[in-house]
Parts: sequence; structure tokens; C-alpha cells
Amino acid sequence: MIWNAQESAICRNLTATGRWSTYIDTPTVERARGKYVADNLRFLQGSATDIPLDDDSVYLVVSFETIEHLMEQDRMLYEIRRVLRPEGFLLISSPDKYEYSDVPGYHNEFHLKELYRQEFEALLQKHFSRHALLGQRVVFGSLIASAETRPFLSWSKVEEQSRSEGLAHAVYHIAVAGDGPLP
Repeated sequence: MIWNAQESAICRNLTATGRWSTYIDTPTVERARGKYVADNLRFLQGSATDIPLDDDSVYLVVSFETIEHLMEQDRMLYEIRRVLRPEGFLLISSPDKYEYSDVPGYHNEFHLKELYRQEFEALLQKHFSRHALLGQRVVFGSLIASAETRPFLSWSKVEEQSRSEGLAHAVYHIAVAGDGPLP
């Protein structure tokens, strides 16, 4: 299941394995239904706060660049947990409000509610017994890595060059969450 995703590469991968993809707007659903046709692929119209699937019906939910566009974030995670199988898991991204908006003084008019890292983790902990948090930021390309201390170093030049263990200044958080063992 994908919400608000870049459709082309993801839909090609979905076709190979058989999946559902849910979008809120009719034109996106109709375009995807016409462009990506396979017996094992379905595109549904629905909201992340009222997912049109049965309880315990999917193994994986992927939700990138979605949560910040909703005020009903708690309801969204409730719905995701509802449709996930007990052994299933969620892969979700969220911009870090501090790094994305506060530090650069930036306001994205389409983001209804950005979360600080602690708020994002608290929301995940409310709905899932386990989660792992990764960080993403541009580093001569793009890097996805643990936001915690790990066996690599990163350098940044905000005011002056600094060195830190792990990924410093992650602009986006990417979490893997579930109630069973995480991949």
C-alpha cells in the first residue's frame, strides 16, 4: 500500500509482487489504473484516516511524505495498525520539524502538521510495540542511516565544520514499526 508516492518506479515493483495502492484523489487513481495494469495489482481510492481494507489484511504499509499533510495523524496510524497483520510492519517517513522548518526558517504551505523527532517517536510508540528510526539528509547525494550513534562518521558545515558519530541533522526520519520482529 502506498499513499502519496512517486507512482512510476513503485508501481512497477508492485506489479511484480501483487499489491494494493491507495490514493485519496480520483485522477491519480484513474491514471494509475490505466497505466499499470496487472491481475495482481489494485488501485483504491481512500483516505489514510479511513483505509478501504479489512482488518489484518496486509503485511506491509509504505507511507512516505504523507503524515505531515494530515492533522489526523493519530487516526492515520490507528488505521495503518488496523489493516496490518500481526507480523506486518510499517515503513513511514516524516520531516523533522526542527531541521526541515525551524533551522532554515522555511514554511511548506502544504504541510498541515510537522512533527519534531520526539513527537514522531511518541506517535509510533502509541500504536506499535517496536520501531527503529533512521535519518535521511542530502550528503553529496542522499543518505539513509540510523539517527543514533553507529559505526560511521559524518561531517557537516552549518556554522563551522563539525564531526559527529552517526547521521547528524537528519531532515527526514524514516521509521520501521510493527508489533512483531522488525526486518
